[in-house]
Amino acid sequence: PSELRTRIASVPSSEDPRPSFMDEYLAATGNGLGGLEEYWEVIRASRRSIGGAVWDWVSPGVRRPWISTPDSSPHGNDGALMGRPRLVDGRFGRALGLSGHDDWLELSRDPILDVIGSQLTLDAWVLPSPWNGTGALLTKGSNQYGLLQTDPQTLEFYLHAGERVAVTTSVPDDWEGQWHHVAGVYDGRRLTLWIDGEAVATRAHTGTIDSRPFPVNVGRNAEVHGQEHPGELSNTAFDRVRIFARALSAAELASDSPQLRQEALLWLDFDEVVEEGEFYSLGIGGRSYGMVWPDRRVQPELWQLKKSAQPIGFEPVDLGRGRLRIINHHSFTDLAAFDASWQLTADGEVVQGGRLDVALAPSEQVTIEVPFARPDAVHGTEYRLRVFFRLREESPWAPAGHEIAWEEFDLPLVAPPPVGAIADPRADAIAPLELDQAGNRFVLSGEDFTYAFDIERGVLGSMVFRGVELLEEGPRTSVWRAPLANERDGWGTHRGKLRTARQGMGNDIANGWRSVGLDRLVQQVRRIEAVRVSSSEVRVEIDARLAAGAGQSTAFSSGFDVSYVYRVLGSGDVLLHQAVTPRGEMPEWLPKAGLELVLAPQLEALSWYGRGPHETYPDRKTGARMGVYTSTVADEYQPYLVPQDYGNKSDVRWVTLTGPDGIGLFATADVPLEVSARQFSTDNLSRAAYPFQLEREDGVTLNLDHRVSGVGGTAISVLPAYRIAAAPWEYTTLLRPFDANEEPGAALYQRSPFR
Repeated sequence: PSELRTRIASVPSSEDPRPSFMDEYLAATGNGLGGLEEYWEVIRASRRSIGGAVWDWVSPGVRRPWISTPDSSPHGNDGALMGRPRLVDGRFGRALGLSGHDDWLELSRDPILDVIGSQLTLDAWVLPSPWNGTGALLTKGSNQYGLLQTDPQTLEFYLHAGERVAVTTSVPDDWEGQWHHVAGVYDGRRLTLWIDGEAVATRAHTGTIDSRPFPVNVGRNAEVHGQEHPGELSNTAFDRVRIFARALSAAELASDSPQLRQEALLWLDFDEVVEEGEFYSLGIGGRSYGMVWPDRRVQPELWQLKKSAQPIGFEPVDLGRGRLRIINHHSFTDLAAFDASWQLTADGEVVQGGRLDVALAPSEQVTIEVPFARPDAVHGTEYRLRVFFRLREESPWAPAGHEIAWEEFDLPLVAPPPVGAIADPRADAIAPLELDQAGNRFVLSGEDFTYAFDIERGVLGSMVFRGVELLEEGPRTSVWRAPLANERDGWGTHRGKLRTARQGMGNDIANGWRSVGLDRLVQQVRRIEAVRVSSSEVRVEIDARLAAGAGQSTAFSSGFDVSYVYRVLGSGDVLLHQAVTPRGEMPEWLPKAGLELVLAPQLEALSWYGRGPHETYPDRKTGARMGVYTSTVADEYQPYLVPQDYGNKSDVRWVTLTGPDGIGLFATADVPLEVSARQFSTDNLSRAAYPFQLEREDGVTLNLDHRVSGVGGTAISVLPAYRIAAAPWEYTTLLRPFDANEEPGAALYQRSPFR
């Protein structure tokens, strides 16, 4: 937006009267379209600016069959046939034949294939065709491990253990048109390259293998063979492809024993394929543009485009008296063509409403007064005024009643706290609370509830309410989200540089986060102590350090010092104060700052008071109204063609998740929260390249975040105002088990200490 303001809006018409229309000012790739409101503020303020083109309308996915071939190792990481490969006669039964024209085999980036130890075996039978310029055989990017043909005469086995090391040899004279057995073996002391049962090249090296964020592919290198790749892919046929986390002997390389199969991390025979369903293909790596899905269903971004570019404007004049300025941005339509109405809400619930009579010529403005009755303000209650314009009559493009424009204003209605109000979050906090240490756990119990803290892991590990377990994994500091399409793309890296990028972590913004280990932080407990404060309160204090785990090397000594202070009350309330301080080299901004926990799988019913009902993020939220909404965890899923973070809700005051029996968890905080509830783990979302690689976890991942960074655009990245600086933060969250049949979330919020 700053460039538009400088180059167009700041230039007077006397110097340049030409109208300005932007081409592709925003690219709506995946979960994106952030910063649209800022663009339209400039467009509305400049008579020369007439808008622009968002790239683009329909997501470009093409429906293709999802065809798998079984992995007969114990891990079941079945391969997915991409493009149009075929089964051909193989060295052992059938084989996978690749044409070289965008055919390859995709493997899920399962943690088992990270192989971050000090031994590795890659093993495959190959039938090469004449060299076509691309020779990827079995690879996990260019900088973790792989077997590939680098030119017509050379075969290479490489891995990254502190540095990229490789061993090479010349291919046999009969390389093309004949089956050959190739293998790369690393035993922690040397790399050895095998061809047809002979060790043909070796190189000394020591060290553990470094993890890199790319999947294993057969016939393709996922790190370099993307949308910018100008050539072909491998035209080789493959049979019996195997990966092991140890060094195999010559005899084992030749063996097909059942015992060896049980040790394999991956074992592909290619003797059968299974048609599992369908998916939307982007080819070898196209961008997932679009504001509607390929089947024309609406994506969440479209709600923001509808709002930011709406043809009627609203400005506050005197909100206490309901005075607003209405601006008709239409060029030819009088506002008399629409029905106007208003609503007054209290904490998201509509309490008043009525109709408005507004007739206004094109390009004109008028001040109106909304006739709401000033309510007796209740302390802590938020009052908002909404105004709507809807089609009065049916049109060829929309039915009568279709919403054309709306706005929502916070009203300056406040009341002092009631006399005698106390700071304690619950009036019944004097209920007794028991504290015991049972082995490796602090156990706190009161009427209807029992909580347990895991002393070794430093986490609230269990919350049982009326006999129902609510937690699978307790709250932990979280700074990582599954990278968005814009954060996986190399286009915007020049605008969103993080200073911490390094080779091998991807040509994208997320590189700078992975390079300091944000995607693989491990908590190390330094101190945990349970202190009885009174008969009805226990304080559990935990000091911890978050850093990349063992075997997950980074280029930086980076991490976070974390303090958790739990106030557990006899009422069942848990007040968690989290204070976090980044240490060491840090990227300029973080994906998020908050808490992640995993709830019991039955807690599927979701309610919240915040923006909704659709997905919102800090730089894409004004297209959603504040209100009380209900959904389910399953319905929150957004089927982005490349899996990524989804389902966030901004400006959340409270949230509940409950099971079929009404028992669940209520949460609120001393700041408006960013909240999401998902059926997939963050790690699974981060690793998956296709929706069919997502696996429903045995639990509900709940994020209660202090802040999250915006989604930005592919080219412009996230605007600075919506980036989370790597600076200390702290906030307090209230967790409360409850029964929705007795007291809904809105009622619990009325008695919250944070209203």
